[in-house]
Amino acid sequence: MQNPISLDLELLEQATWGYAFGLHVSNHSDNSVFVPTLEITDLRFVPVEITTPRDWCTHMMVSGESGGSAIDPGCTKIFQFRVRPCSIDADLAPIENDWEYGRWCLNLIQGEYRVWYDLTVDETYFNPDSHLRFDNIRRMANDCGAILWCGTAQSNILNVYHAEQNVGPKPPSVRFEL
Repeated sequence: MQNPISLDLELLEQATWGYAFGLHVSNHSDNSVFVPTLEITDLRFVPVEITTPRDWCTHMMVSGESGGSAIDPGCTKIFQFRVRPCSIDADLAPIENDWEYGRWCLNLIQGEYRVWYDLTVDETYFNPDSHLRFDNIRRMANDCGAILWCGTAQSNILNVYHAEQNVGPKPPSVRFEL
């Protein structure tokens, strides 16, 4: 059976502060499907020379609400992600009202990356922020009158070149006198 959803990733912006991606999630089934809240950490950045994705880093653990979205038949929902390289200070970047941007960063070094989105929903599903598990999101889907989408989907792969940027003022020099 064909996967009832498809993922299409597009690069919306590449700037000194990082990257903006749009993820189009399309429902090709005859029913409304429920997709859990998409996490920025499911974006994969893999240097072209190796096969291991770069690790996401955070400086804060958060407990918050989560859920998902019901997508009607034949419809597409667009999710946006702003990705910050760890070399960029979130407080100096021109991004406002996006706590995920300040929370997560990637240790990117200069070079070319393959970027895609991986989505997996199965009986082992767990959202670390909300602590929702598979049975919780299945109930949410039922409450929306939708079918919980289960399976694995991968977006198209984009090639992105990352060049180190100097954003914001340099730290003050420290001079020692003897």
